[in-house]
Formats: sequence, structure tokens, C-alpha cells
Amino acid sequence: MDYYVDNPEKLEGRPKQAIADYVEQNGFLVPRRFDSIEDARKSHKAVLFRCEYPEGYDGISGLVKSPRLSEIRARQTVSKSMVVQSANCR
Repeated sequence: MDYYVDNPEKLEGRPKQAIADYVEQNGFLVPRRFDSIEDARKSHKAVLFRCEYPEGYDGISGLVKSPRLSEIRARQTVSKSMVVQSANCR
């Protein structure tokens, strides 16, 4: 039995965010999450981009490489369609 498979609405369309928040609220250290690419850039930290979409929890995952922010040129070579908050990465 999986709580989130049985209650997908609890993921609020953002499974990675919802589960990371839950784990963090229960006392575990989790990586910092950013709401936008701009916030990630301002942090000057090594950052990984991950898709965030509802089907990502109970489906195929890990098919797309997660680039580090440092691998992306400062002139914003990442399109907004690649890093979008709460959007489907299809």
C-alpha cells in the first residue's frame, strides 16, 4: 500500500516537492528546493534541475539527465519550457 498512489491529490501536482516537504517536516535533512531558476542562480550553489509533474511519482522516471546549474551558460541557455515551476515536463 502506498499512501500517495492511493491519494494522488495529496501530491498537489508536485510529487518531489510534496514528499521532500513531508520528509523535512519529520526531521530529516533534504536538499534545498527553489521555486524558480532565478532563485537557484541567486544562491550561487551547485543546483540540479528536475522535472516536476504529477505522473512523475507513479510512472516512468529517470529518463532525462539532470543538468547542474554550473553546466549551463550564464546567458540562459535553458529555455523557460525546460525549467518551469509546477509544470508538466513532457
